[in-house]
Amino acid sequence: DALVTVTYNRPIGGGAWEAAARELAEALGVCVVGRSRKVKVVIGCETVEERLSVPGRGECVYLQTEGAFTQPNAQVCSAMLGWAVD
Repeated sequence: DALVTVTYNRPIGGGAWEAAARELAEALGVCVVGRSRKVKVVIGCETVEERLSVPGRGECVYLQTEGAFTQPNAQVCSAMLGWAVD
């Protein structure tokens, strides 16, 4: 899965931005989230599913939500989840 978040300092929304975002999402095979002040436009999805091998637990499905902190390094994330299991 892949998710692209684009943040603007000017208002977004409306047909032109959404059409361009849809075209980008289809061309790259990703989900796109656009953000501007008090506006969030989601094209496709706003989560990424990752499967991690967690020591002491086995395979886990880890759902990463756009806008939330997640550990971007999969190996470190697996180790952190393993420490939590202990």
